[in-house]
Amino acid sequence: ALRHSERRFRKLFEGDLMGVFITRPDGTFLDCNDALVKMLGYDSREEVLRHRSLDFYVDPEFRQEAVRMLQEEGIYLGKEGRVWRKDGSIAHLLGAAVLLKDEETGEPYVQGIAVDITERRRAEDALRDGEERYRKLFESNLAGVYVTKLDGTILDFNDAMMKMLGYDSREEVFQHKSTDFYADPEFRKELIYLLHRDGVVPGKEALLQRKDGAPLYAIGAGALLTNERTGERYIQGVAVDITDRRRAEEALRELNNHLEEEVQARTEELSNTVDQLQDEAARRMLAEGQVREHSEMLEDRTRQLQRLMLELTQAEDRERKRVAEILHDDLQQVLAAAKFHLGLLDKGARGPEESRQITGQVKQMLKDAIEKSRSLSHELSPAVLYQSDLDDTFTWLARQIHDKYGLAVHLDIRGPVALQSEPLRALLYKATQELLFNVVKHARANEAWIRLRRLGGYICLSVSDKGRGFDPEQLREVVGFGLLSIRERVGLLGGRMKIKSTKGKGSTFHIVLPCRELAAKGMEIGQPPEDRAEAEGQAQGEGDGRLRVLLVDDHEIVRQGMASLLSEQPNIEIVGQASNGREAINLTFELRPNVVIMDVSMPLMNGDEATRQIKRHVPATRVVALSMYDEVETIERMHEAGAESYVLKTAPSEELLAAIRGKQSSG
Repeated sequence: ALRHSERRFRKLFEGDLMGVFITRPDGTFLDCNDALVKMLGYDSREEVLRHRSLDFYVDPEFRQEAVRMLQEEGIYLGKEGRVWRKDGSIAHLLGAAVLLKDEETGEPYVQGIAVDITERRRAEDALRDGEERYRKLFESNLAGVYVTKLDGTILDFNDAMMKMLGYDSREEVFQHKSTDFYADPEFRKELIYLLHRDGVVPGKEALLQRKDGAPLYAIGAGALLTNERTGERYIQGVAVDITDRRRAEEALRELNNHLEEEVQARTEELSNTVDQLQDEAARRMLAEGQVREHSEMLEDRTRQLQRLMLELTQAEDRERKRVAEILHDDLQQVLAAAKFHLGLLDKGARGPEESRQITGQVKQMLKDAIEKSRSLSHELSPAVLYQSDLDDTFTWLARQIHDKYGLAVHLDIRGPVALQSEPLRALLYKATQELLFNVVKHARANEAWIRLRRLGGYICLSVSDKGRGFDPEQLREVVGFGLLSIRERVGLLGGRMKIKSTKGKGSTFHIVLPCRELAAKGMEIGQPPEDRAEAEGQAQGEGDGRLRVLLVDDHEIVRQGMASLLSEQPNIEIVGQASNGREAINLTFELRPNVVIMDVSMPLMNGDEATRQIKRHVPATRVVALSMYDEVETIERMHEAGAESYVLKTAPSEELLAAIRGKQSSG
């Protein structure tokens, strides 16, 4: 029976025709269904649950009376009250509630239902107004009184009857018979028949004609009487002009027809809503399947990032080894030979000619050493990269690729493409260099094309070849660290990367980036002015439904991994990254994110001190602590500093996502 009751309540809770709510006695909402959310004009349950029930009552005394009934009787039924909707309008609700106790904790709570009767109240008010108008019209007229013979001869009447018929003098009325005033003579014959049969006709409505031919609706009553003196029979009756009432009734009839149309339209709308809810349920089932697919994809992405971290470490080791070999096999050998030749000069040469020869050899060796050093420095960080004109940068890169790998690179750069932002120039350079290297390594092509445009506020870059191509669907399985890094960095800067490729016909990589300047601005790191901190003391709101997240970790690969994970979530936006606590504070004041993912151990300033300052000046921003270590002291220190959650870096990605969305409150 309990399970049956619970199923009935759940069915009622999930329905859309009746609002269901659960509150504490003090008015704190514990839960409500979507129907109540819709009645109150809100978009989500969360908005309603942030209020107390007292916030919605137009008449606070109504709730006080309801609370009194619950406390004394444990229940109230059929109470009608007025509540505020979100847009400030008033809704009329008919509700009932019962005071219950939690079986486990023994705490009391109120469970109730509400039905929106706003439209019904409007209809009742309209009908009541119509009746009041009719009553005023009726009371403003005096009844007409008349006396006639059976053949219609008028014997007597009052002024009200005369005015009702539109005449100005009694003499004019006496010139007629009562039969002259009926629009349908057969109607009077029926009245005479009823009078002979019953002796009286109560409350009969008739259509008469006024002097000017206008219709006159009257409701009257008559009796067949006998003159005691003469024995002659006559009719005596009263009539009330109901022409205005008939007009009011016609208006009411039209109003009722209109209300019926509205009810029918509302019913159709309700039916459409049910269909939409069914469609929404189907979409949610589909979305759940997509979420599972995304979870599997994220797990694959995590494994891929782990593999790429290993590849990055190996690549760094190879690069160190290559630089060491260049220094040892080339530069150090040249310098050692130069030292030997200088020793010959120190010991004294055999003559001026031999001295000049040794000096020339030493100069050539030093020249070679300088050239090798310059080449290595240029390869590690080319000076052309720091020029604002990308035309010169890409021209130099095309020449270097051709000289080193034999790949002919064709440039198509129209208009000046100058950027002051070094991070944006570096990203475009590194991306183009990596894509050209992929042409050399994988495409097996002899030519490549670079197309660069600045269109409005965007930089559009494409690198294409006519090599062997590949299947873009398999890119996730075969991609290296370079392409993944490009895609993630482009995404972090608000851009996008699109790949088109066909086997045997080549590939094209499109990159679109907003060309806003990325240089740091504003306050000194870690030293925000107090007045600005107070002015910006609240995080930016979630009006569009997205959570703005700031990533803080001194390891770039970890930030990239988290950015890759979070970029897959439709309601999460990465607004910035910081590599230490001071940068985190600075960016929080500047960007005002909703959530800061804070590494615990970092250089310059640790995560607990950064968290403490952020919560002091921007209390609305939530902080999620992130660490490799599951130590009680560390967890307590971060919680004391103001962190809302503590998540291990080794934990499943779902825990981090739950903490970001505020569904997890502890480590």
